[in-house]
Amino acid sequence: MGGKWRLLALLGYAGLLMWEWATISAPFGGIKVLSFTSLIVVFALAPIAFLCLVPLHRDAMGILALLVIGLGVLLYDLNDGDPIGLMIVMFYQYCAAGLGCFVVLFGAHFIEKER
Repeated sequence: MGGKWRLLALLGYAGLLMWEWATISAPFGGIKVLSFTSLIVVFALAPIAFLCLVPLHRDAMGILALLVIGLGVLLYDLNDGDPIGLMIVMFYQYCAAGLGCFVVLFGAHFIEKER
């Protein structure tokens, strides 16, 4: 299976986001807002896609992606379908992915320096 688990995590999260946004946007127009919804889903997937597809420290970035996915799922569940709250959740995911990426790269730098 190798590195394919990161791609499967990314695709699973993309499916979950599409389902979440489709059910949230259904009362507000259904299929008419699907193009806007898909744009928001791409924006929400960006930090996870970066962590899953970056070729540096693959396993650490994959585990970090799973942690950010877990944070997103937890916060989406606690949000109760508020669209503005989902934008705030996406901001938290960007912050968590950026901070985690910094920690992984900074930690890897010191581990390599010790060798």
